[in-house]
Amino acid sequence: ARAGNGVIIITTKKGKYRQGQTIEMSATAIWQAKPDLFQRRDMAISDQIDVEQFLFNQGYFDGTTGIPYLPISPAVDVFLRTKNGELSPADSAVQINTLKNTDARQAYTNLYYQHALTQQYAVNLRGGSDRMNWLIGGAYDRSVEALAAVNQKLNLRMQNTYKLSARLSGDLSVYYTYTTGTTGKPDYTTLTTVGGRYVPSLSLTDPIGEPYNRRYTDTAGGGKLLDWNYYPQNDWKHAYATTRTDELIGNLSLHYQLLSSLTVSVFYQYQQQRSEVSRMADQESFFTRNMINLFTQIDPVTGLVSYIVPKGDILTLDHSRTRSQNARAQVQFNKIFGNHAVRALAGTEIRELETSGDNSPFYGYIPDPTTVALVDFVNAYPTFITGQPQTIPGGYIASRITNRFLSFYGNAYYEYLNKYSISVSGRKDGSNVFGVSTNDKWKPLWSAGLIIPPLSFGLSTIPDSAGSSPANGISAWNLIFLRADYPDRWITTSKKDLTSMVLLLLITPTLDNSIQLSKT
Repeated sequence: ARAGNGVIIITTKKGKYRQGQTIEMSATAIWQAKPDLFQRRDMAISDQIDVEQFLFNQGYFDGTTGIPYLPISPAVDVFLRTKNGELSPADSAVQINTLKNTDARQAYTNLYYQHALTQQYAVNLRGGSDRMNWLIGGAYDRSVEALAAVNQKLNLRMQNTYKLSARLSGDLSVYYTYTTGTTGKPDYTTLTTVGGRYVPSLSLTDPIGEPYNRRYTDTAGGGKLLDWNYYPQNDWKHAYATTRTDELIGNLSLHYQLLSSLTVSVFYQYQQQRSEVSRMADQESFFTRNMINLFTQIDPVTGLVSYIVPKGDILTLDHSRTRSQNARAQVQFNKIFGNHAVRALAGTEIRELETSGDNSPFYGYIPDPTTVALVDFVNAYPTFITGQPQTIPGGYIASRITNRFLSFYGNAYYEYLNKYSISVSGRKDGSNVFGVSTNDKWKPLWSAGLIIPPLSFGLSTIPDSAGSSPANGISAWNLIFLRADYPDRWITTSKKDLTSMVLLLLITPTLDNSIQLSKT
């Protein structure tokens, strides 16, 4: 059931009756220093390279170095070329010494990190008369993160409360949120990972072959392929994602006081959310160049080049939409007379939630004039590196789901002398969940409880761990709590157990007179 695990209630600012017009404004700027990568507890670079040399001599990397396109670290590359006679021992020692003095943390800090800045602005206007109060507010936040990702959010809010008569009141509120976000530079871990291993001796100013071996990509295709190297300093400018989301929430409620202790309320909420994620990878990005090269076919006889994935940008659009309506009618009773207090409510709720979305990749995209190329997403083509057939990633995907929910609920609470209390609650929930049998589409839930205050059983204190009694005494028996649940979801293990009722008697000693409940 919805809210079956509890409810969190948040009270926001409101206007007040008989209040003059009030304006509140605020502006905040938060500046953050660059992150300190040297706080990482890393092995010394020289020690790591020594470990790589030991593992290389033991044949640990033979499986990787035997496959020409798999990436290897700069140190392993030097060891391999020395072993193959491509480097003299003296030249090898010079290059290894250079790697031991190359620290990617410092290069990354200088080339990628920037100071983060968060700006927040807000304004609220509110006031009220004898029969109404109102609030209009807005807030704008903008943040630029340490890796240049930019996020913006605009909030607008309107809330009115009306006294339509001595017994009838109403509330109307509207909330609107618009957010945008653009991705930034790649994180440190992404750029310093080679073949799944952390390599802090990389030079982040040079082209990187990851996820391939650069010695392979430099010669693959005999010059007939696109540049297959990855340029970390600039690639993020050519491959990025932009997210736009807007949300509208409207609330309407009416409250009619039949008696001083009896109120009837109706509530209605409408919510709509739209989101668009645009992922652009232009032809200069590694993602697009890799995709084009991977499916490029070169005729071994004529040398003719065929592009299964066409040249041009790759644009992916992802849309999602959510619309919900929620209506609730409720009767609430609250009365205190003498030593007795009674509180009760009962109501019904109906809800509809509709979600839809689609995902569309566009290959060979040219922004001006806007054109795209046709791509075969059905047939598999041999890939350039391994020759294994593979289909081009993508294809149009769309979905739409509608869920409906209906609930009847009630709760009654009786208290005597502000000590003894009995409570009973129950609800019956139904939904159109697909694939659920008819009997399971309606679920009854109820519970009952009895609370009795601390009782004296002839033992008023309990010694502490040192064997002495505290000065203020410790209650030996703090609480008797009797509870029945149906169904008991914490205990039942099969469908037939749902008809069982569990009664619990908890008598819990505590050291500070607090209530401690447990379920067994």
